[in-house]
Amino acid sequence: MPGLRVGYMVVTGEHHQSLVKHKLLNDLHVSTVSQIIVSEFLASGHYRRHLNRLRINNLQSRNVMLQALENYFPEAITWTIPKGGLFLWTHLPYYLPIQAICSEALSYNVLVASGAAFFLGQGYPAMRLNFCQIPEDIEHGIKILGQLIKNYLTKSFISIGFSSQRVSVSSIHL
Repeated sequence: MPGLRVGYMVVTGEHHQSLVKHKLLNDLHVSTVSQIIVSEFLASGHYRRHLNRLRINNLQSRNVMLQALENYFPEAITWTIPKGGLFLWTHLPYYLPIQAICSEALSYNVLVASGAAFFLGQGYPAMRLNFCQIPEDIEHGIKILGQLIKNYLTKSFISIGFSSQRVSVSSIHL
């Protein structure tokens, strides 16, 4: 709950006093009301139930995205199948203009993060997709993104001389 501005650590041993000192030097006081709310939320079991609901919802949303990727993405694109979290990665051929695809997707209200933002210096021909949306929005966004990628693949094949040949690339799903 970042809005409450409360965090906690369990520390024992030699680092305890040093951490308390640093905490006091950097943050003299956290709202007592916020601390009481968090303490009650944790002690009552509401947090554990909340996490379980989130896990179920995220798993369902992830599965909706995986199915949409199967339905709408070209075979040349591969992706990860995360066991947790809120994101999966799509791996694109190096010659596709990923930033252009992300920008064009944004014009359709589909927000996509380029892998370059997460792997500075080396680049990364991938996109990070967030699946914590409602199923209809996930389906809609993946359909748009799949069409954009197909369009750019067609343009790339033509520009590098593959227009008269059928190129087959099998996908590997991790």
